[in-house]
Amino acid sequence: MNTTFGFPKAPISASEKLLASFPSFKLSEAMTVNDIVKVLSDGTIRKLVPVAFATPVAGTGSATPISTSAARLTDTTFVVAYAVSGTYAVVIGTVVDNIVSFGTPVTFSSTTGVVTLARLTDTSFVLGYSYTSSGVYCRVGTVSGTTISLAGTPVATGLWGTTGQGYCISALSSTSFVFFGYNGSTNAQAGKIGIISSGTTITFGAEATIATTGTATSIFSVEALTATTFVAIWRLNDNRTSYAVIGVVTGNAISSLGTRVTHKAMTSSVSDPIEVTRLTDTTFVTSHSRTDTISCVKIGTVTGTDIAWGTEVDFYTGFNLSSRALVALSATSFLIAYNQSTGYLRVCTVSGNVITLGTQTVFSTTNAFPHAGCILKNNLVALIGGTAGQWETVIVCPSSVGVTVENSALPILGFLQESGLPNQVKRVATVGNTISSLSGLTTGSKHYFNIGTGNGVNTALTTSPIAGTALSDKKLLIDRGA
Repeated sequence: MNTTFGFPKAPISASEKLLASFPSFKLSEAMTVNDIVKVLSDGTIRKLVPVAFATPVAGTGSATPISTSAARLTDTTFVVAYAVSGTYAVVIGTVVDNIVSFGTPVTFSSTTGVVTLARLTDTSFVLGYSYTSSGVYCRVGTVSGTTISLAGTPVATGLWGTTGQGYCISALSSTSFVFFGYNGSTNAQAGKIGIISSGTTITFGAEATIATTGTATSIFSVEALTATTFVAIWRLNDNRTSYAVIGVVTGNAISSLGTRVTHKAMTSSVSDPIEVTRLTDTTFVTSHSRTDTISCVKIGTVTGTDIAWGTEVDFYTGFNLSSRALVALSATSFLIAYNQSTGYLRVCTVSGNVITLGTQTVFSTTNAFPHAGCILKNNLVALIGGTAGQWETVIVCPSSVGVTVENSALPILGFLQESGLPNQVKRVATVGNTISSLSGLTTGSKHYFNIGTGNGVNTALTTSPIAGTALSDKKLLIDRGA
């Protein structure tokens, strides 16, 4: 018999045995049971600290971006192409626990101009850029981890691509895309379909005239709605009038066009971009200027090849916004990010062709200048822009009330299972462990780290990383979504 001073030793409980199986760490601060913890470089742990938005992560280079474009590849990776003075480059961003890190940029051209890209698959994308002083070219990039390989010789689009002329690209499928730009020879807005074979070889179909408006154009947007339809929007160089049209694709050709409609006609001149993003196969949203001091959004609804516009909704008044990013979150919601000395965003909802604006929220107190964005896992959005002398990325969680992310590149370790003070050694439940210290769980459901408070889990906070699977109303298997 085990004895202590002649008395029987109390048997070890199942909970004590379980706790004893967890790894131990020294605390860097006072913490309580079920605090979400991370390991610091000195081996101690600290509690997760929720903040309004992640700190912007600087990209590579030391010049203000002339142009940026971005696309989601997977739930946790995205690709950014950027143009600074004398350099085009492309780089992979990876997000772990809401924090972004970048691979090594690949430089692919020294000609200055506009850069545009679109996702093809989880590991490939297509680029469009000015390769010579009077031509726009395309090229496929493939991705392995954070390493980018660009296919051999760029393929000419045949469209004019000087700095003063715009162009854009959108993927129709994993092997086809639409390129929309300006043909300086014919003085027309034109498009081509690119077909990709053998993974990286691009062949263009015949050029199709989208419109002959008799004037050069510098503002272009295009967005695929289905594998065989797209919407194209452009503004004339009078900087007052913009148009839109639906294009239909058959094979490698733009086989037909709908009726061209006026997108916006203004009495004052503006030079800001026009953004467009798909919501469903038959609806899209655009952001643009309504006057030289008012910016707005509106819904386009497609019936056949006809476009009908919803009512414009003003989201910013007081200044012409030259920097905006428009990101679809779902079929009925989108994010609009913009800059005027401060970085702002709104999460807006859509019912039919009616837009309801969300609250204007500050995501950066500096000149964030968002130019592009893409949605990742759990509604995380990467906003790509640039400040004076640097391009950068900000990760935001637009769908969570209070909009909280963890402001640290360190991965989450798990849940503290013993309260303690600084320098005390306490147990932490991590991946593979089962804990019984929670309550109100839904058996069989995934639960998320509650980054809004830094303690426990939340079944609805889907913008957070997955913590584990509930085995009962109190037990959680920490599996991180595996």
